[in-house]
Amino acid sequence: MNKEVLDKAVELDEEICCIREMLGDETLYIWNGVHRQHAEYRNYTTKEIDTKLREMLKSELKRKEKEFEEL
Repeated sequence: MNKEVLDKAVELDEEICCIREMLGDETLYIWNGVHRQHAEYRNYTTKEIDTKLREMLKSELKRKEKEFEEL
């Protein structure tokens, strides 16, 4: 395994962990880039948006896991 493949594997692993963490959250919200600790800057999602976001995250997770396996 060369350095480029190893770097790509580490990057994919980090992305996979982040997606799993997001999917583990009970409530998804959209962050507008302001300091994370201030809840008033969070835009909570509706049930429909939450469902769509979770579907997108799951498909992205599957894609990244497959790509990781191929390395």
